[in-house]
Formats: sequence, C-alpha cells, structure tokens
Amino acid sequence: MIKYFEKPKRVELLQLQIAPPFQRKGIGRHLLFSLSHAFANKPINLSVLKNNPAKHLYAALGYQIIGED
Repeated sequence: MIKYFEKPKRVELLQLQIAPPFQRKGIGRHLLFSLSHAFANKPINLSVLKNNPAKHLYAALGYQIIGED
C-alpha cells in the first residue's frame, strides 16, 4: 500500500506498507521509483522513524535526512 498527498510544490509520502511475506522482493523500491517518476517535477518528502528498517531503502534511492525528532 502506498499513500501520498500531492501539494502544489511537493509530494508528501504518507505511508508505504508491504505485507511481510512480500518484503525484500523489490516491491517497495518499485513503488517509490514509480512515484518519483510520476512526480519528477516535484520533491517527495516523507517522515520515518529512526529505527525503521526501510531507512536503508530510502537512502539507496537518494532520500536525504533533513531533520530528526
């Protein structure tokens, strides 16, 4: 499942969830790649917990940490 919200100057990724049996099969990467191509003219922002195991995926796709709480 992927949920996002398009704003005038950016896209906010709200949720990306892959059922456990389908994780580590490239599905999340494919969804993020498709989202980035669909909105190639806008930056994509997301919030993620510090201990989220998907952080390596976001880093591999070029997402950068801009703040931490």
